[in-house]
Amino acid sequence: MEYIYTLILTYKYWILLPIAIIEGPIISVIGGFLCAHNILNFYIVYLIIVLGDTIGDCFYYWLARIYGTKFVLKAGKYIGVTQKKMDVMGRLLRKHFVKTMLFSKGGQIAPMPAIVFSGISKINFKKFFIVTTLITIVKSFLLVLLGYYFGESYELFAKYLDKYTFFVTIVVVVLILFFVGKRLLMKSKFLGNEKI
Repeated sequence: MEYIYTLILTYKYWILLPIAIIEGPIISVIGGFLCAHNILNFYIVYLIIVLGDTIGDCFYYWLARIYGTKFVLKAGKYIGVTQKKMDVMGRLLRKHFVKTMLFSKGGQIAPMPAIVFSGISKINFKKFFIVTTLITIVKSFLLVLLGYYFGESYELFAKYLDKYTFFVTIVVVVLILFFVGKRLLMKSKFLGNEKI
């Protein structure tokens, strides 16, 4: 966290866009904090954050649209992902796209899987772009304001966000291990029954 803060102090707006493409929420709060101390301009930071977050979303969407299905099917076979299940998820996402994106991206609850699966499901790009950009405009404004008014506490904010990320990572790893173990157990039982 200190490293990102130092980079922004050194390179100002030049480094803000690449960081915003990779990690929008934290950089939004830090940018707002720096605006409160007259180091950066609020409006420029806000525009760069929106631009960076939108570029990142579009990049991951197209990456998933072009390469995602093969990768997910290859890696997902260990946790029971099949083309049929992906088709069902695609239909559900298309039916409830706006709600899904509001919940995941707007609420910062696993936005990356929603973005990636939008690409895999071949959600209309124009629709994807409009919905995610509108969410980004609102969310980024609120996060920059949060940093502006509560920026002194950014380390506390980052600590809780890091704990949340750590918790979600642990849950995901446990679920993956559970499903891989279950699949291997089922496979070994199936193979054991064939020999009898």
